[in-house]
Amino acid sequence: MTGVDLSHRWMLLDEVIVSFTIPGDIADETWEAFLDDLATRRPRAWVALSVGKVVVDAAQRRRLTLTVVHARCRVLVVTDNRTTRGLSIGVAWLGATLDAVSWQELEPALEGLALAEGTHRRLLHEAREFHAAFGYLDD
Repeated sequence: MTGVDLSHRWMLLDEVIVSFTIPGDIADETWEAFLDDLATRRPRAWVALSVGKVVVDAAQRRRLTLTVVHARCRVLVVTDNRTTRGLSIGVAWLGATLDAVSWQELEPALEGLALAEGTHRRLLHEAREFHAAFGYLDD
């Protein structure tokens, strides 16, 4: 697991970057390290798992959009928070290939990424563990 902040961490699973985000400010150095991983690893997909309201400022959103569009990776945001979903839609309007789904829609959304079976299974396990530990933050 990579990341200094508890509010935002990530890992690489084969050709997918999976991020785990909970409410709280994300330090610029953490955000930059994450975006650098997205840019240099150029994953096929980024699965952004989120509980509660994601807090990113305008400069962080702008850098995120530029990185995702340049990396040409498909983004799947999994959240039950309306504000976070709205933020995701804004990034998509700026050119990112992005879907935002609820936690209940996680399994069918992952199927749509057409991942290798082992990657799919590990990602689903990581997502369920994260949601079990922090899902209460969506209340």
